[in-house]
Amino acid sequence: MPGEVKGDEEVIEKQESYAAILANEAREKVLTFFEKKEGPSPIIDRYGILKMPHQYAVKFVKYNGSIGRLETYKKVDDEYVMQHTYTADYPKEGPKQSPWDMRTVGGNTIRYLYRTTRSGMNGWNKDREHFGVYKVSFPMPHDVEPLIEAGKLPESYVNKIPIINYRGPEGNQMLYPHPESAVGANIVLHTARKGSRGCIMVPNEAMSQLYHEDLVTENDQEIIPFIIYDEDVIAPPIGELF
Repeated sequence: MPGEVKGDEEVIEKQESYAAILANEAREKVLTFFEKKEGPSPIIDRYGILKMPHQYAVKFVKYNGSIGRLETYKKVDDEYVMQHTYTADYPKEGPKQSPWDMRTVGGNTIRYLYRTTRSGMNGWNKDREHFGVYKVSFPMPHDVEPLIEAGKLPESYVNKIPIINYRGPEGNQMLYPHPESAVGANIVLHTARKGSRGCIMVPNEAMSQLYHEDLVTENDQEIIPFIIYDEDVIAPPIGELF
């Protein structure tokens, strides 16, 4: 009957209206969740590292559980083309609180790596080919200055903070890597067969590939921008540096 049909239509209309309200509420909850959750972190290039001449870049995504993913990129003109991915691990998750703790570096900032054999963490692959390590630029001034200001390090350490050195003519300067620091431990990307205090470790054969085939630079001279995403942020998907 017409009345019954109208009643059905009213029920359907109310159900659709209620469903729309629920859907909208669910949408608002999702939006609120993602608004509160830290999204892709704005990566800070405090020292103009990306402006320095470089062939490669490395992205390090840290996950809960002290594991991470390394992605290597080749710079082609003004684009970064991904080359390989590697599984990595490190001793302890969370932000590094002092130069000497077991946590690895982070801070959603741009650091740099450089390739060297001047380390006790060198290794050999299955063919007995020797390979070195990649040292991480830690500590940098912004790592240490807050500790000095908070009184957690003596003021005498001011003169021990690594200086970010540049060389070359204006407009074509190169960042000169500091080989090591008088403050804290050396943070190194090295083979997993070694012990570590805050270093980043990859399997032995993967380290050999990194050193011999993937990130082949002039030892101790050429920097590799190192972009780190901490555990509490959403990193860009695989294949995207930023």
